[in-house]
Order: sequence, then structure tokens, then C-alpha cells
Amino acid sequence: LVPRETTTRQMALGLVVIMIGTSLTGYLSQGSQRPLVEIDHLGMAGFFAVYALVWLAGAVASARLASRRATGAILGLLSGSLGGVGMVFMKVITGALFDLFTKDGTAAVFFSSGDTYLCFGTSVLSFVALQIALRYGQAVLVVSSYQSALVFSPTLIALFVLGEPVRPAQWLCLAVIVTGVALTTLSRREA
Repeated sequence: LVPRETTTRQMALGLVVIMIGTSLTGYLSQGSQRPLVEIDHLGMAGFFAVYALVWLAGAVASARLASRRATGAILGLLSGSLGGVGMVFMKVITGALFDLFTKDGTAAVFFSSGDTYLCFGTSVLSFVALQIALRYGQAVLVVSSYQSALVFSPTLIALFVLGEPVRPAQWLCLAVIVTGVALTTLSRREA
């Protein structure tokens, strides 16, 4: 069953803007990433400390607003950013995963890495947070927030933790995505 929700023209425009920004971000990211990465775990710990503070502030703001609409959008952002963090760890463990299929690779190396469990853990938490978010807000608001954070959080981690370059055109694409999210989430009901 698909829930029937009211979608305004502004929401639809916001979704189109998000799709354009997301597509261009993927296209313009080609060649700016290293094939294999090593995570600076101290830098990642600092990133997570700031990350947790931002989400704590978002939770407090959501509670103060007492708005299911805001709560759904904020939880959508949380679930998307967790999914983005999971993607970063997925990139980190990809090399170890492929080594499993070579003569030198062992499953013990893959399964003894904390990065493997962080990948699986953040991905599962992302899925659970998304399900909770969908209970609180309209799917169009939750999914647009989720999708934007799914793109945005790996970009921030690439820049601040992995030291990968983020080109000005990619920042422009992220601004387009944020604009789409603003159009979608700040939409008023049409009469």
C-alpha cells in the first residue's frame, strides 16, 4: 500500500531540484576520489563528536517545535547522514572485501576490522531512523531530507576526514540540493 499524501507544486519543484543537484554531484565527483582510502580515526572521532552535537541540537529544536513535520524532516536528515557515514565506511572496507577473493585475503582480516562493523552498524541505524522518520512526517519531506543528507555527509567526511578535494562545482551542486530541500520542506499547503 502506498500512502496518499498531499504534494504541493513547490514540493514537486523541490524534488526536481534535489534530483538535478544529486545527479550533477555524482557526475562532477568523478576523478576527485582516491580508489582506496585510509581513515584517520582520530579525525573521524572529532567529526563524530561535532556530528553528535549537531544532532542533539536538532533533536532539541524538534522537541521545542513540537511539530511532526519538523521531526520527520530532522529524522530524515539524521537517517540520511547515518547512511552517508555508512557509505564512507563501505568505501574503506571495499579493499579488504576484494582481498577476500585473492589468494592472500582472509576473512579474519575483514571481520576483525572495526570499520567493517561501523559500516554495517551505521547502515542499519540509518534504516531504522528512516522508518521512524516516516512515522512522523510526510514521505516527500522525509525522503528529500534523507536523500540530501545521504549525499552531503560523505562530502563533508571526504573533505574534513579523508582529505579528498571537493571542487567548487561540487559545492554548487550541494547548494542546489539544499535549495531543493528548502523548497520541499518549507512548502505551505495549497488551498
